[in-house]
Amino acid sequence: MMYNYSDDNEDESCEDDVSSSATNSNIDDSYVSSNDDDEEEDDSDDSDDDNSQWDEEDLIPYNLNDNEEDLIPYNLNDNEDDLRVTPTPRYLRECISYLRTSEDDKTAMERHEAALTSIPSIVQSNPIDLSDVAPMLAMEVLHKEDKFNMNDFMKKRRECMDILMVHEPILVFRRFVSELFGDNIALGTRMDILDVIGRASEELCGVNLLRKNREDNDLVRQLQDKNEPKVSGKRRLVNNNSSNNHLPIQANDADIYTTRALNLIDETQKTRRWGHGRNRSARAQQQRTVTNRFGPIAPLFFYPLLEGFMKSKDNVSIWGGANGSRLMSSFLVTLSTLAQSAGNHPGTNVLAADLFDLAWSFRDAEIAEVRVSVLVAFATSIAFLPLDFLLQKLYGADGDSFPGYLKKTAIGDSDRNCRELATAITKNVSTSLGGLGSDFGSLDMVERMS
Repeated sequence: MMYNYSDDNEDESCEDDVSSSATNSNIDDSYVSSNDDDEEEDDSDDSDDDNSQWDEEDLIPYNLNDNEEDLIPYNLNDNEDDLRVTPTPRYLRECISYLRTSEDDKTAMERHEAALTSIPSIVQSNPIDLSDVAPMLAMEVLHKEDKFNMNDFMKKRRECMDILMVHEPILVFRRFVSELFGDNIALGTRMDILDVIGRASEELCGVNLLRKNREDNDLVRQLQDKNEPKVSGKRRLVNNNSSNNHLPIQANDADIYTTRALNLIDETQKTRRWGHGRNRSARAQQQRTVTNRFGPIAPLFFYPLLEGFMKSKDNVSIWGGANGSRLMSSFLVTLSTLAQSAGNHPGTNVLAADLFDLAWSFRDAEIAEVRVSVLVAFATSIAFLPLDFLLQKLYGADGDSFPGYLKKTAIGDSDRNCRELATAITKNVSTSLGGLGSDFGSLDMVERMS
């Protein structure tokens, strides 16, 4: 028996087609309606834009003037540090590592030069480990030799030692003093230590800043004098011979010490000028006050040097022969520089008295260079000595008095620098004491015979 299901299936398929077509028609109608809504919204927006009005006052004008001065230049400087074989050190310990590079290393020269060049800038930034590394680094720089014929080696080495001493004076000074009086140390190294100590004291006391400020003021005054009308005639209160203040530096150390002492004596003899000129406000603006940072620590420099000398004075390897005489001369000059850099700080008179006593014991040295340094010490200490101490030296009971020594040196010393210094000191003391010193009455005779 066979059944025919074709009619039923056809009916079901027709019903499915009708339902699917109805569904699709509904979707199409909804899509068309949504598009119509969007078009209506766009039309409304366009109508709003057409109806809106812009206020010209709210518009910011655009500057079309291209002025080159308004343009910020771009820094095109490139130190090419990334192209170097040896990178620039950033820390002090790196500098120590660079300085300790073996000579057999191919980059030894570059590393040594990079360290010496970078030390000043790193120290000026005041790193946190400066107090720990400064003494060790200063010793490395002190004993560094120019084995590669480096450009400006001595200048870079001196700058490194100076800046380390200025920023850490006590710690670096202690290491240098122990090295100064040590054994098996070359004369040049000892002289370098004394020079660094003297330069650091001058930098700490502010004399370099004052000297620079004075030079700037002189330059400004010269420019002002050119613009002002000249006054007929010459009127001078002080005979300030500029040729004495700017003597050429000669090769002989004695001439340099003599020039320095004569300048110091000449400054103490100048007449004080009361009142102010027409440019009082300008001069007040040019004045500058500098704090003496060396005065409080001057005894910490002076007496360790004096102690080291007293302990090693019998050491022939240090103080014997011509090298010992030259070292002694530099030693006295360095002590004089320390006393002078202390300025008017309390206790400077004590330093000056001890300096005078030490120099007095070497007044009859055979080497002229030592005698010159002795007179430099006298010229420095007299400016700070208490009056009772100076009178005791002038009218002491001992046979060889200070005025007698000065007269004998001014008349009969074989060295020209010694005679000039003794005459200048005699004139300074006689001017300061006025009529008190009868022993200085024959000054004119001393000047004629010298």
